[in-house]
Amino acid sequence: MNDFSSSWELELLENPDARFAEIARELPPGGKFSFITLNKNSVQVFLQRYKTPLPCKANDLKTLRKLAQKYGLIPVVLRLKDDPTNTSLFSKIPWSLSKPHIVGVFQKVS
Repeated sequence: MNDFSSSWELELLENPDARFAEIARELPPGGKFSFITLNKNSVQVFLQRYKTPLPCKANDLKTLRKLAQKYGLIPVVLRLKDDPTNTSLFSKIPWSLSKPHIVGVFQKVS
């Protein structure tokens, strides 16, 4: 297997270091890890976490970049994504706070 993907899982991890170490170990050189997860810095996710607590230990761009670098992965894609169901209230919030999703593709370099 050359690639792995993860949908709505990273926000549930208590120990993201262990998961990224395993991904890096299993990926062959050139293999890709793609994911979509929550952006813990968005207003929508903050409100959601107030109602349903989630660890969200690997759910911001800075932490994801650090994890990638630590385990020999390079970000090919790493960006915030809007939610098409945003109401006009959320669309008026500054862009980084209004985008509740993070989409990424990391590639193993060696």
